[in-house]
Amino acid sequence: MKCKTRHAEAAARQREPMCRTCLYAGLLNRFGKAVRMQGLVQKGDRVLVCVSGGIGSMSLLHFLSQLHNPHPDRLVSGKVHFELSVIHIEEGFAHGLSPEASAAAAEAVRAAVAACNPSAAFYCIPLDAVFAAHEQPAAALEASLAAQGPEPRSLHDWQRFVPRLQELLEAVTDPTGREDLIEHLREALLLTTAARLGCNRLAKGDCATRLAVRTVALSSKGCGFALPGCLQYVDARHGPQQPVSISPIRDLAVKELALMCHYQRVSLAPLPVLRRSPKASINALAEAFVANLQATVPSSVSTIVKTALKLQAFPWNAGLPVHNRRPAKESAPVDRPAAAQPAEPASSSGRPNSGANAFRLCAVCAAPMMLNELAGTATTQAVDQAGASTSGPLAQACCRSCRGQIMTQLAV
Repeated sequence: MKCKTRHAEAAARQREPMCRTCLYAGLLNRFGKAVRMQGLVQKGDRVLVCVSGGIGSMSLLHFLSQLHNPHPDRLVSGKVHFELSVIHIEEGFAHGLSPEASAAAAEAVRAAVAACNPSAAFYCIPLDAVFAAHEQPAAALEASLAAQGPEPRSLHDWQRFVPRLQELLEAVTDPTGREDLIEHLREALLLTTAARLGCNRLAKGDCATRLAVRTVALSSKGCGFALPGCLQYVDARHGPQQPVSISPIRDLAVKELALMCHYQRVSLAPLPVLRRSPKASINALAEAFVANLQATVPSSVSTIVKTALKLQAFPWNAGLPVHNRRPAKESAPVDRPAAAQPAEPASSSGRPNSGANAFRLCAVCAAPMMLNELAGTATTQAVDQAGASTSGPLAQACCRSCRGQIMTQLAV
């Protein structure tokens, strides 16, 4: 036990017995240390928290709420003044839920966010808005802002995009490819919305358990080259003019976070999707494998993540020094950081690319591609001739995993 005055109430971190006070203090301390050492959240930042209603995202919102100092003119020990907003992507219908059930799930997330941080601005955007965000970004933002109020509603103002999204998802019959496509669409919508809202930080609730599952899944899909870029605290692969993705709870396991949510009474609102078979997809198989391994060997998640972190990261995964993020005296105001300016022109892959790296990003998943994955190379031509890939211009701008699981089933 950490302390000697209270009885143990939980067994976390490789079954180490702790009382609830020591458990919470330890998690909060590790979270704060990661934020300070990596410069993830600093004074004047505009942070948009991605919330799904699950354990990871709600824990992240709770920790950021504890870190938040709402008073710009008064210093508070251990707290930082920054703007905090919350976004939820309504995607229940993409997983087979009815419109009513999907709207009810989104309302449950809104209630959970309000219980955790009533002062945070809340945005609920349906997944089909990913098309509106590219064709009518200003209108999409105005609609999301219009949803604020005492009775927020589910944003289905883009009804003409729902059949388009359904047609796209139905065309991908491979379960793994469909799950990955939904995730990629969600990431694109989050990045676009964060930029339109003027946020320079996009906070994600990826915990250690989720990263362990991602490591196994990406390795099984042949995406080992891009794996290091998905495990770091910082992900600025989209360029200096775009919001930076941060993962402050990367070192915390889901069991610890679940116990913290229980003891601190953090409301949860997970998506009520149907239970899937562990063999339904590569992602489900990886999740079941890590869960069974962790139940047998409690240090499995930590070992998987620590081993994967030994891989060389990409230039865009570098930390964010504090002195580089402080605005100059004659620069733009603090509430309009440089990341909120209009984005630079996209690269040939369809996504902005930072000049600090020379890697071409996949047009679908934004993963860095190896030289033998680029169009025109001998390896790519051999794969195309074998029928494992399409020859369209969009498919040629994708990584090997997206070409094999998604693009082969689409007429592009």
